[in-house]
Amino acid sequence: MGLPLVTSVSVFVFQHPIGMLLGFNILSIGSAVVLALAIRSRLKFKVVALIVLAFMLFSPKDVSFEYLHMSEHVSRCLYALFAAMILYFDRWRTSLWYVALLALVVVLNFLSKPSAIILLPIVFFLYVFFWLMEHEHRWRLVRSTAIFLMLTVGAIIGYASAYKVKFGVFSISQFEGYNLLSHVGHLIDLESAVHRELKENLRPVIETYRKKYASAGNYRPNWIVFGSFDDELRADFGDKSPASIISAYIKRNKMRETQNEIYSALAWEGIRAHPIEYLRFVAASFYRLFREGYRFVYYEYSPLALHVDRHKTDVQALRQSLYRSIGQKVPTNCPAPAISDEAPWFFRISMQGELHPCSSAMYKDARQRAIAEKITNLYVGNISPFAPLFFLLPLVGAVAFIILVVLAPWWRNAAATGYALVISLTVLLYGACLGLLNTSEPARFMANIQDLAVLALALFVAIAISQAARAIRAIGSSISRRS
Repeated sequence: MGLPLVTSVSVFVFQHPIGMLLGFNILSIGSAVVLALAIRSRLKFKVVALIVLAFMLFSPKDVSFEYLHMSEHVSRCLYALFAAMILYFDRWRTSLWYVALLALVVVLNFLSKPSAIILLPIVFFLYVFFWLMEHEHRWRLVRSTAIFLMLTVGAIIGYASAYKVKFGVFSISQFEGYNLLSHVGHLIDLESAVHRELKENLRPVIETYRKKYASAGNYRPNWIVFGSFDDELRADFGDKSPASIISAYIKRNKMRETQNEIYSALAWEGIRAHPIEYLRFVAASFYRLFREGYRFVYYEYSPLALHVDRHKTDVQALRQSLYRSIGQKVPTNCPAPAISDEAPWFFRISMQGELHPCSSAMYKDARQRAIAEKITNLYVGNISPFAPLFFLLPLVGAVAFIILVVLAPWWRNAAATGYALVISLTVLLYGACLGLLNTSEPARFMANIQDLAVLALALFVAIAISQAARAIRAIGSSISRRS
């Protein structure tokens, strides 16, 4: 829901398709500035604030999701706003407006990406921590905790109830089964008596998949739930996939269950039948998410001048989709017929500029292409040298954390260290959540919290440097006094 909501609001406000891009730009800049200012104001780490601001605005991976118009961009910006708000938790934790605003950020992020459910235990943990540390006015903390949980859980239940009224299922989407089975398809319980006919049809496919693919860590989630093939899969399975077999089984038996429901039942049954193997797989998936997901670039730098040539096809596809939404075909003659006032508002607004059937994109002009190429060279040329530093940061951050814990009096920077630990806990809990549910595309799934991972690592380094400088000054002062 988060992505459609941001898109709809942006297009409505700007009354033009360009609003989709501007809305994402504003969200990116706004969340980066808010987090950077909060770090500078509360922790006094100006360099860390500047690093976070620059990374969030110019990181190639973040920019890719911003311009590809994906829900990961909405979620990562909401995680950044959450991180900014947590910096003021010790000051405003019992303020009703703060609790309501924090709940709003969490709910919006959950509706964008349900994996943001991990923010609930993070906030609950913070309230418990302060309840243990304080001995006066504890009732205010209890009240604030209750209000936060009522607002967040109530909003989620309300959304699920509205979803049931509209679609007949108490849920937040029709994709849970797809997600989970794509993750644990190799664990399908072939010995169960439930759906016996289906299990016998799946047996040769799943057994071959386990032996050749899953045993080698070569998981194919899209083949399991969508029936997507490549040459290797086609050579081994022909045109058969778990998705096609399950779909045929549902049609043949005229079942009331949807494919998503069958997927969900098979996934949970497989988990119950192989608990130890599942837990091993979760641990491996957790490691894989961070090892393969921590990326400077999402496949390629984006946007590039090379992408200009793709735009014509993309615009044609979008035109067809929009016209199909109102039951019409894209006009083939120009000038195109006038758009009826009875057409949906989003259609009338969208059919402006380049999306109009008879428009000619400005950048087809050689001058516009030259500008695009100049911007590409400027961006890629200046940002790519930072890639080695990005990949070195986890190692430096880990060393800094060890130094901080073992050698340095970290309590002198208790606020900064505590905040870095909370952000680290958020990142790790997110990884654990996805390890349980789905890590099929680590580079994409890591995008939601990669900014927070960089923030935590940068903070550990900054705190360690600060403590080292303080220790050196103390040693210098001691030597001076003795002399």
